[in-house]
Amino acid sequence: MLRQVHRAQLEVAADGTPSPILPAGEPKGISEARGISPSMRLGVLLLLIPLLALADPALGDEESAEGWLEEAERYRQEGAIDLALSSLDRSLALDPDLAEAWVLRGEIALYNLTDREMAVEAFERALGIDPEDGVVWYELGNALSFLGRVDEALQAYNRSLTIDPENGKAWNNRGLILGALGRYEEAASSFERAISSDPDLAAAWQNRGNALRALGRPEEALECYASALAIDSGLVGSWKGAAELLRALGRDEEALARLDGAVGADPGDKAAWNDRGLILGVLGRYEEAVESFDAALRADPGYLLAWNNRGLALANLGRSEEALESYNRSIDIDPSFALAWYNRGRALFDLERYDEAVEAYDSALEVEPAFALAWNNRGAALAALGREEEALESYDRALEIDPGYEIAWYNRGSVLYLEGRYFDAIKAFDEAIRFNPTSADAWHSKGHALYQMRRPGEALVCYEKALELDPGRAETWHHRGVALADLNRAAEAAEAFDRALELDPEYEPPWYRKGILAYSSGRPEEALAHFTRAAELDPGHAEAWNNRGWILFTLGDTDEALESIDRALEADTALAEGWNNRGVVLTALGKNEEALEAYNRTIDIDPAHPRAWNNKGASLYHLGRYREAADCYGRALELDPAFADARANRAAALQRLQAS
Repeated sequence: MLRQVHRAQLEVAADGTPSPILPAGEPKGISEARGISPSMRLGVLLLLIPLLALADPALGDEESAEGWLEEAERYRQEGAIDLALSSLDRSLALDPDLAEAWVLRGEIALYNLTDREMAVEAFERALGIDPEDGVVWYELGNALSFLGRVDEALQAYNRSLTIDPENGKAWNNRGLILGALGRYEEAASSFERAISSDPDLAAAWQNRGNALRALGRPEEALECYASALAIDSGLVGSWKGAAELLRALGRDEEALARLDGAVGADPGDKAAWNDRGLILGVLGRYEEAVESFDAALRADPGYLLAWNNRGLALANLGRSEEALESYNRSIDIDPSFALAWYNRGRALFDLERYDEAVEAYDSALEVEPAFALAWNNRGAALAALGREEEALESYDRALEIDPGYEIAWYNRGSVLYLEGRYFDAIKAFDEAIRFNPTSADAWHSKGHALYQMRRPGEALVCYEKALELDPGRAETWHHRGVALADLNRAAEAAEAFDRALELDPEYEPPWYRKGILAYSSGRPEEALAHFTRAAELDPGHAEAWNNRGWILFTLGDTDEALESIDRALEADTALAEGWNNRGVVLTALGKNEEALEAYNRTIDIDPAHPRAWNNKGASLYHLGRYREAADCYGRALELDPAFADARANRAAALQRLQAS
């Protein structure tokens, strides 16, 4: 029985949803002072400070609040933020009701100092002076947004738009707040108003796409992302948002093209490289997936998701040792990353290092005790070690966590089958089928258990159901044939074996079964060819060599028959029927002492073998040991009172005794 190991799916980065862009009020870079080299500026500023204490050269003979405001703006543009704030303090000292000064103070606080509380205070002072300034309400909304005070931010944007309904950026940012509140319909409408006011506002197109995606309107969302990218092809969020949608729609090739756009726009976007690798993995392009994860790791060597996912791609390439190294790197970065421990266990399982695999799954479960997949795979490793009872306990833990985990039910059934607990195994397979009626494996394995319980008719039903689900599985066609043969439907059985061999000509069991059918139907030469082919494909198949030898004997080729039977006994020294047949051939060759040894070996293995007792009697008879021969024939009759040959042979031996 094949134990399935549930493999973890490639993990998507923590948040595949691109963050909305807040397009307005972005801080300006610090510029150089015109006409002054960087090396000179410090000296200039040091000179300015004492001069300002003596006079106001920029203000003329009479200082004014407006003059200090202009000076503050100039300093801000030059990047001299401390001087800008000092100038604003002078301006507001002269005129505390100069709204423009409070606005500039708010902008410096928000975009240069990122002091959002200071910004809110400044904008509120400005609005206390001029409550009808829509731009200031907009900026207040931005500051409140950064502080996470979303309800107040929404009110601020609403006031701004009441004053200026054509402020596209305000509509955009209002939509962001509504989206954060889960009010996606209103958010989508707000972004639509932003686009109506400013059709070239790429961020609004992108954000509307995000809202539509949240509303389950993927095609409209894709159109929005395309419009955003037509305006600004460097908008990485739109490339990634479109890719995520296309993945969800199963359009992986298109999703890959969008992620190509994302990494083209920003080659350092580790998440885009990681997501690109995930899609390449889904497409079965594992070498390229590894390259993509490597690019993510060049962007951030400490990116544990990429190390983990790189390992998965390598595992799918059969490069388990390298996969193990990748998982180890992920664990080195974060020893509490349960998924990496889980995947490490899977790699060790693939390398048949089952004890270490159990340890890795234990580490995963220390971090995450409710990790059902880890309990399942731990069970598979324990079963591979022959620790069936512990394996069953692991599967039971997986099922306590997830009662609908059909693979754990299947694996539990597989272990019970191996223990010969067929009734319990059937119950477990039934649970697997209940949770996944399309599991060909579960139907197939249930058929095995029923067959072992000598219920071939019910087994046949299961095999046929499995073949409806997976008609290309040679093993199931073979077992269907075995059940049909037991039901004396030989012609259908032969067809089933032929179908199995059409699918896999190198699959040995149907050749062996075809040999049995042919021999039973009186076609020994055909049977010989089938048994010969079975033995060629599986040189360790003792029964195939033994049956081949017997047919050769019946066809008169005793020397080759003996060679074939000896091959059977090399493969299985405990094959009672092989020793019996060897004795028969040796008897025919007149080698009664060797034949007697062969029959004794048969009886040592199977004391209740009536034909071996009869044949031993025959060898003893030919050696003139009539009393012992009669005893052997008598033992054969005790085991099989209807054994006519043994009865006749015993009578002959007793007659010889009387004659002597």
